[in-house]
Amino acid sequence: MEEMNTEIACIRVGNYHVIPVTSPELAYYLPWLSVFDLDGHKAILKKAYATATKHIDIEVDNRIQIWKDGNKSLEEDILDVLIMLKDKNGNPLMNVKEIKAQIFELLTATVDNPSNAVEWVLAEMLNQPMLPQKAIEELNIVVGINRWVQESDLSRLNYVKACIKRPFDSIPFVPF
Repeated sequence: MEEMNTEIACIRVGNYHVIPVTSPELAYYLPWLSVFDLDGHKAILKKAYATATKHIDIEVDNRIQIWKDGNKSLEEDILDVLIMLKDKNGNPLMNVKEIKAQIFELLTATVDNPSNAVEWVLAEMLNQPMLPQKAIEELNIVVGINRWVQESDLSRLNYVKACIKRPFDSIPFVPF
C-alpha cells in the first residue's frame, strides 16, 4: 500500500480484531473540502467526545454533590483533589467546567502513553551511554542471545527494571 501512502495494521482488542487504516485525507490537499467531512473523521470524533464527556460529566457532578452534602471528608483520588483545591481565602481554584476538562485530558492522554513511555525510556537511556550497555549485558547474562525475553525472566532483570522505572520517578506523565 506504499504507493497509496496508506498503512494497515491488525490489532486484537479483547475478542475483536481492530483494523486501523491510515491514509492522507483529501481535505489535507484541498482545504476547502474540509467543511464537508468527506471521510467522516469529524463525525466520529464528535461522537466519541460526546460519549466520553457524558460519562465524565456524570461522575464529576455526582462527586461534587457528595462533597457539598458533606458525605465525604477525605480526598481519595485526583478528582477529589481537584474539587477541593482552594486558594488562600478558601475559594475554589477551579470551576466545574475546568475540573471536567482536566479529568477529560487526563483520561484521553492515556491513549498514547504506552508508546510514549517506551520512547521516553529509550531517550533517557540514550542520554547516558552506559545505561544501555549495562542493560544489554544483563539481558545477555539472564536471557542469552538466542531467545526472546520471557515473562519468567522479568524477576531477574533488576537493572533493566530500574532503567525503565527511573524516568517515571523523575518526570511523571501527568501534572499531578
